[in-house]
Amino acid sequence: MDWRIIAAAVLVLAPALTISDPYAEFVSNVQRKLQALGFDAGPINGDFDAKTQAALAQFQISTGIPASGQLDDATLAQLEVQRQ
Repeated sequence: MDWRIIAAAVLVLAPALTISDPYAEFVSNVQRKLQALGFDAGPINGDFDAKTQAALAQFQISTGIPASGQLDDATLAQLEVQRQ
C-alpha cells in the first residue's frame, strides 16, 4: 500500500480520535462554580487554561487565599469543590 494513502487516511480520521481527559469534569466543576460566583472563567469546557487560572487567582484574592491560580486544598474548600 502506498504511504500517501495511509497518510491521507490518518489525516481524515485523526479528528475522530479523541483523548479523554480524566480531569475535564473536575475542571468543568471549578469553572461552573467560579462563573456562579461572578468570576469569568471563560467557557465551561474542562480546559484549565489561562482564563480559568486568572479567574481562580481573582477568586483567591477576594477570599484572602494567596493568589497562585492553582487548585490547592484551601481554594477547593472555599469553592466547595472536591477532587475526583
